[in-house]
Amino acid sequence: MRALDWTKAACTTASADLFFPESKTPKASDAARATCLGCSQLVACREWALGFPEMPGVYGAMSMHERRMERRRRRKAAAAAAVGEQTTRDEAA
Repeated sequence: MRALDWTKAACTTASADLFFPESKTPKASDAARATCLGCSQLVACREWALGFPEMPGVYGAMSMHERRMERRRRRKAAAAAAVGEQTTRDEAA
């Protein structure tokens, strides 16, 4: 993964209000998501933001709630993979 380069991020030329909508409905974040989806820094921004659990706003086309869900999904996937690896080692022994 590339390092995040804020100087190349599409959000630097947009209003900050776009990324911190007052309404918490998914529709309120659509304009921010559209900006993010066209950004060359999307993946790096998303990965960076996933490291800050309670950071409000839209980063990497994901709201704080969506980032929480993604972190939870990744933890579950990692735990399932660890169980699978242990099972495979136990069967090989």
